[in-house]
Amino acid sequence: MSTRVGSPCPHTSTTMVAAYSFDLRERVVWQFYYQGQTMREVADVFNVSVGFVHHVVNLYGKYGLVTDPRHPPYHQGSLQSRQTPQLVCQRGR
Repeated sequence: MSTRVGSPCPHTSTTMVAAYSFDLRERVVWQFYYQGQTMREVADVFNVSVGFVHHVVNLYGKYGLVTDPRHPPYHQGSLQSRQTPQLVCQRGR
Protein backbone atom coordinates (compact mmCIF):
# COMPACT_ATOMS: atom_id res chain seq x y z
CA MET A 1 0.00 0.00 0.00
CA SER A 2 1.38 3.44 -0.93
CA THR A 3 1.64 6.33 1.46
CA ARG A 4 -0.39 9.27 0.23
CA VAL A 5 0.99 12.75 0.71
CA GLY A 6 -1.33 15.73 1.02
CA SER A 7 -4.63 16.11 -0.73
CA PRO A 8 -5.40 15.95 -4.43
CA CYS A 9 -4.34 18.97 -6.43
CA PRO A 10 -7.35 20.95 -7.76
CA HIS A 11 -5.60 21.26 -11.16
CA THR A 12 -5.14 17.51 -11.65
CA SER A 13 -6.99 14.33 -10.72
CA THR A 14 -3.99 12.71 -9.02
CA THR A 15 -2.56 12.61 -5.51
CA MET A 16 1.20 12.79 -5.04
CA VAL A 17 2.64 9.51 -3.73
CA ALA A 18 5.75 9.38 -1.56
CA ALA A 19 8.75 7.74 -3.23
CA TYR A 20 10.17 4.58 -1.65
CA SER A 21 13.63 4.96 -0.15
CA PHE A 22 16.77 3.37 -1.51
CA ASP A 23 17.16 1.55 1.81
CA LEU A 24 13.69 0.00 1.53
CA ARG A 25 14.43 -1.15 -2.02
CA GLU A 26 17.64 -2.86 -0.83
CA ARG A 27 15.81 -4.58 2.03
CA VAL A 28 13.11 -5.82 -0.38
CA VAL A 29 15.77 -7.39 -2.63
CA TRP A 30 17.55 -8.90 0.37
CA GLN A 31 14.38 -10.52 1.69
CA PHE A 32 13.49 -11.94 -1.72
CA TYR A 33 16.88 -13.21 -2.94
CA TYR A 34 18.77 -13.98 0.26
CA GLN A 35 16.01 -14.84 2.75
CA GLY A 36 14.02 -16.83 0.19
CA GLN A 37 10.66 -15.17 0.80
CA THR A 38 7.99 -14.97 -1.88
CA MET A 39 7.03 -11.62 -3.39
CA ARG A 40 3.75 -11.72 -1.44
CA GLU A 41 5.61 -12.35 1.84
CA VAL A 42 8.06 -9.51 1.16
CA ALA A 43 5.18 -7.17 0.28
CA ASP A 44 3.43 -8.04 3.54
CA VAL A 45 6.59 -7.56 5.63
CA PHE A 46 7.24 -4.06 4.28
CA ASN A 47 3.60 -3.06 3.68
CA VAL A 48 4.14 -2.40 -0.03
CA SER A 49 2.42 -3.76 -3.12
CA VAL A 50 3.44 -6.99 -4.81
CA GLY A 51 3.86 -4.90 -7.97
CA PHE A 52 6.50 -2.75 -6.26
CA VAL A 53 8.37 -5.86 -5.07
CA HIS A 54 8.18 -7.31 -8.58
CA HIS A 55 9.50 -4.07 -10.08
CA VAL A 56 12.47 -3.78 -7.70
CA VAL A 57 13.36 -7.48 -8.00
CA ASN A 58 13.27 -7.21 -11.81
CA LEU A 59 15.49 -4.11 -11.77
CA TYR A 60 17.98 -5.92 -9.56
CA GLY A 61 17.94 -9.00 -11.78
CA LYS A 62 18.37 -6.97 -14.96
CA TYR A 63 20.82 -4.25 -13.89
CA GLY A 64 22.15 -5.36 -10.50
CA LEU A 65 20.68 -2.13 -9.09
CA VAL A 66 17.57 -1.35 -7.07
CA THR A 67 16.85 1.81 -9.08
CA ASP A 68 16.39 2.19 -12.82
CA PRO A 69 19.65 3.48 -14.36
CA ARG A 70 17.66 4.89 -17.29
CA HIS A 71 16.09 7.44 -14.91
CA PRO A 72 18.73 9.63 -13.28
CA PRO A 73 18.09 10.91 -9.75
CA TYR A 74 15.98 14.01 -9.29
CA HIS A 75 17.92 17.25 -8.87
CA GLN A 76 16.22 20.02 -6.88
CA GLY A 77 17.63 22.92 -8.89
CA SER A 78 16.61 21.62 -12.30
CA LEU A 79 12.92 22.59 -12.03
CA GLN A 80 13.34 26.31 -11.40
CA SER A 81 12.21 27.35 -14.88
CA ARG A 82 9.64 24.64 -15.57
CA GLN A 83 7.26 24.18 -12.64
CA THR A 84 4.46 21.68 -13.00
CA PRO A 85 0.87 22.21 -11.79
CA GLN A 86 1.54 19.83 -8.88
CA LEU A 87 4.40 21.99 -7.62
CA VAL A 88 2.26 25.10 -7.91
CA CYS A 89 -0.47 23.34 -5.89
CA GLN A 90 1.98 22.33 -3.17
CA ARG A 91 3.12 25.93 -2.79
CA GLY A 92 -0.47 27.02 -2.21
CA ARG A 93 -0.98 29.16 -5.31
